[in-house]
Amino acid sequence: MIVALFLAYYCQGKEYELTFEVEDNKEQCLHEDIDLNLEVEIEFQVLLGGKYDIDFQIYGPGQRLITSFKRRQKETYKFKTVDRGQYSFCFNNEFSSFSHKTLYFYLEIGEEESLTEDIALKATALTQMESSCVSIHESMNAARDYQTDYRLREFRGRTIAEFLHDRVQFWSMGECIALVILSISQVLLVRSFFRGKPNRAQPRF
Repeated sequence: MIVALFLAYYCQGKEYELTFEVEDNKEQCLHEDIDLNLEVEIEFQVLLGGKYDIDFQIYGPGQRLITSFKRRQKETYKFKTVDRGQYSFCFNNEFSSFSHKTLYFYLEIGEEESLTEDIALKATALTQMESSCVSIHESMNAARDYQTDYRLREFRGRTIAEFLHDRVQFWSMGECIALVILSISQVLLVRSFFRGKPNRAQPRF
């Protein structure tokens, strides 16, 4: 079952960021209809589960295999569509018997329109205001990439910290229970040393 978060959609292209889970012994595919001659960029990263690895395949229309990755923790791949139709992005966790995998998946379809394209048709040089807008736009894109990377690192670190916290808590509870049982056993053992049968004097005739 996919738990997905749709974060962004732009008029000049499609851009998706998904976080979902792939169960053990299962394959999960994402499908998207893509037009001809479009640049496609994908990025995925295993955030949690097992050895942080997953199999990944990209299929074009007619289930034509475009590329395949085996046991990867993270990967980035770009390609240009040569056919119009449905493309499938499949994550395969069938090699794992009990470990669910939580993944981050990024998909960008089409290139972002240049802010300077229309300006270049009208003028030979950018004005100071236009240059500032382009610089701000590039800085915002860089900040978005940094935020995404930070969010993934924070998610993994927080999950690992919560896991360690639970393990330490259970271990501490187990030690407390073992200490109580050991204390009671020692008390009962020491008391048994002083609980011998009383010696009764034998009658003399």
